[in-house]
Amino acid sequence: MTGRWILGGSGTATVLLGLLLLIRPDWGATVFYTVLGVYLALMGVTNLWDGLRRRRHPSRNRLLLGGALSLLAGIAAIANPMIALAVFPGVLLIVAGVLAILFGVVQVSQFRVRDWDGRAHTQWGRAAVGVAAIGLGVLVIANPVASSLVVVRAVGVALMAVGVLLLVLFGYLHRNRAV
Repeated sequence: MTGRWILGGSGTATVLLGLLLLIRPDWGATVFYTVLGVYLALMGVTNLWDGLRRRRHPSRNRLLLGGALSLLAGIAAIANPMIALAVFPGVLLIVAGVLAILFGVVQVSQFRVRDWDGRAHTQWGRAAVGVAAIGLGVLVIANPVASSLVVVRAVGVALMAVGVLLLVLFGYLHRNRAV
């Protein structure tokens, strides 16, 4: 099998995964968080094992605590991926929502600026961006689970775009027999 066929196969798989995340973001997120749970559980066991082996090492407590937390988070994600869907991106999205609100407040507060001559100018675009950021931040904080499904769909769109680009490259290379 040549490189171009691997490229074509990965492009097809990427498009299909993106399509799955667009059509069924809940199911795609469930698969993603189950895999993430397995990863976290394995990382937790590895860190716990490493922490137990290093009796006098300065990072022992960090390894044990991090390992225990990773193992628990992994088990929780495997047991109920929908909880992981609500918690993992939910926490990150709440932080992003707070940052968006702060960004929006700064933008709205600075929509009136002075140039070098001291004349005041109103920048309505800056004010509009600020108001939109505040609204987005409030929406994300109000419903992080729905927001995480939007993020999953956005990842689906991005994966489809990457997959299409890989398929276009595959077609170009296949036509020219470059690889």
